Amino acid sequence: MIRSIENLGTHQYGFAMDDVFTARLVLPAEGCRIATSRARFLAGLQDRLASLPGARSATIASTLPAQSADRAPVVLDGVDSSRSPTVRVVRIGDHYFETFGRQLTRGREFRASDGDGAPRVAIVNASFARRLMPGRDPIGSRLRLDRDPSAPWLTVVGLASDLYMSGPENLDPAGVYVPLAQVDERVLTLAVRGAEGAALASAVRAQVAALDPDLPIFAPRTLREAVDESLWAYRVFGPWLIAAGAAALFLATLGLYSLMAFATRQRLPEIAVRMALGARPSDVARLVAGQVALQIAIGLLAGAGLGALLSSALRSMVFHVAPYDPVIYGGIVVALMFAAGASAGVPACRAMRTDPTLMLRSQ
Repeated sequence: MIRSIENLGTHQYGFAMDDVFTARLVLPAEGCRIATSRARFLAGLQDRLASLPGARSATIASTLPAQSADRAPVVLDGVDSSRSPTVRVVRIGDHYFETFGRQLTRGREFRASDGDGAPRVAIVNASFARRLMPGRDPIGSRLRLDRDPSAPWLTVVGLASDLYMSGPENLDPAGVYVPLAQVDERVLTLAVRGAEGAALASAVRAQVAALDPDLPIFAPRTLREAVDESLWAYRVFGPWLIAAGAAALFLATLGLYSLMAFATRQRLPEIAVRMALGARPSDVARLVAGQVALQIAIGLLAGAGLGALLSSALRSMVFHVAPYDPVIYGGIVVALMFAAGASAGVPACRAMRTDPTLMLRSQ
């Protein structure tokens, strides 16, 4: 969790964020009142957003990068439909990748001709291709985003690099992009990339009002602010989990120290007898160290094994940190070994400096 909190402010997402203004928009169920059609309304709005002073690019989509996209089952042409995993799906408008400073790795982006009556098309990302099409060329393949056999087939026309389709953690990265013009999407997000960033709020609101004065926008902010707000749980609960982990390590160390110190004191008469019979301090030290090392080795192996099994449950709680972080495990092992060594060594050293006759007499 310490690593997670450190990564919150330093993680590089690899796409434009600080200079991208975003806002949410909900279209009425009966359709837009000024535009003659929903598609023309969205096309006109995107053109207006792109023409704003200082705007370099603009797009409209169902979800933006680093925000959780919807899930849908995917069926590949020629693959058993009963084996249909779920993937992320984002409905996007024109210039989506350009707005976030990215380009397709292969194929083409959606065109104006990819409208409602045109053949259905899709763009898949790299994780989708690796997971569901290993060793195959995704361009030209067909897929269906529904288990219903009557659902339309979509032809893959492009391959995109991963763009955080499942939130900032990106634990489920495989996804598909479909044209916004070919689906009925009412809850939308506007994105305008420009040097002004959040200063574009009033201009964007004015452009929406020019098309429909009764259609408000909400949640105006930069993409960076939107992503940071989605990570509030790490900042709120992270310090508490760190404190709980530190307390657990302290109690484990204290308990181990007490246990090993008690076990060593129980052997003081044995140590005294050995020294009275001629055992050297180094012999006694090896005896105590050997027993302590065996017990600690058994405990560390058992604890590390259980920790590794339980760490998989932490994958959804950490932010871009491997649950099996060797630095964390190494630090815990060193702390416990130091505690065990000190707890056994201190009483053993004290016993070796004491006259065996006095020790036996006290017993």
